[in-house]
Amino acid sequence: MLSSSWTAGSLIVQVGMDAVNAAVIDVFFDREGSARANCTFMPLVGLEGRGGAGEKTGPSACQEFVSRQQSLLGTLLDCELCRLPKAMSTVRVRYEPSELVSFLLSKAKASLEAAGVEIAMVNAGCVRARRDYEEGPFTLDNLMNELTFETPMVVVQLPGAVIA
Repeated sequence: MLSSSWTAGSLIVQVGMDAVNAAVIDVFFDREGSARANCTFMPLVGLEGRGGAGEKTGPSACQEFVSRQQSLLGTLLDCELCRLPKAMSTVRVRYEPSELVSFLLSKAKASLEAAGVEIAMVNAGCVRARRDYEEGPFTLDNLMNELTFETPMVVVQLPGAVIA
C-alpha cells in the first residue's frame, strides 16, 4: 500500500515492503519558515537486472527522476556567484588571514549594508575546503565546499571594544 499523510507534524510515508516502490521526499521551507514536503511514489520495477529470466530492462521512473534532479543540482552548483579578481586560497585559513574569506565577507557585508552592517566576521573553523582558487568564477559549489556546515549569520549591535 502506497500512502503518505501528515500526523502530529510528521510526514508518514508507507511504500510497502516488497522493494518494488520508492518514495522520494522533497523537504523544503516556505516563505514563512514552515517545513513542507512533497512525496512522490515511483516504481522500482524496470531497474537494470530486475526483469525476469535475466531480462535487461530500461531505466525506471525512479532512475529517470534521480537523473533529472542530479542534473538540476549540477546546474545550480555550477552557477557563478562572483568573480575572483586574482588567485586566492583557504589552504592556511586556520593559521593566518585568508584573502578569499575576506573577499567573500566583503560581499556578504555589501549585501547587508541596508541593514546597517559595518563589519562581517566568520569563525575560521567554518571554512573547510582548504583549496586554492584561480582568478575567475567562484561558484555555488565552491561556496558549499568552503562552508560545508550550516553557518548561521546574524546581525547584532556591538560596541567596537567587544570586537577588539
